[in-house]
Amino acid sequence: MAVNRHFKIIYIPDAAMRIHSREMAQNDLDFIPAILSKLEYEHLKHLVGSIHVISKRKATHSNIVSFKVVMQEWVSVSIG
Repeated sequence: MAVNRHFKIIYIPDAAMRIHSREMAQNDLDFIPAILSKLEYEHLKHLVGSIHVISKRKATHSNIVSFKVVMQEWVSVSIG
């Protein structure tokens, strides 16, 4: 009898692989571009080396702030 099992795999990033330069992160395939709301960014900003702010924008005629970032792919999975 066959049994189907589902496993959840947790990725634990290697702290030694963090990139501390925004320029290097933009050219690294482990990093993906994203637009984050202020709240999303507040929850992730402590991940130094895994997320880099490219720019901060305030929407025209609004107080809504967003952040253009590059972040390691595992970070995007955790917020998605």
